Amino acid sequence: VTDVKFCADNEHVVTSSIDKTIRLWSLKTKALIHIFDTPDVQGCVAVSKINREILSGGDGKQIYIWDIETKKR
Repeated sequence: VTDVKFCADNEHVVTSSIDKTIRLWSLKTKALIHIFDTPDVQGCVAVSKINREILSGGDGKQIYIWDIETKKR
């Protein structure tokens, strides 16, 4: 895990990783909700204040924006 961010709703956490994934977790159930696959290692992650989007950046020198609801980039 390269970065961890808590969502503003205090119900979810997002992690980035060297395994080229972004993961969305439930704090309440401690369960993995979704894995977002990326083309390169992700070193940092951020969550929008309204919990709609996850932003990630990594070795590919690109920023990815993920829609939490649709699970798409």
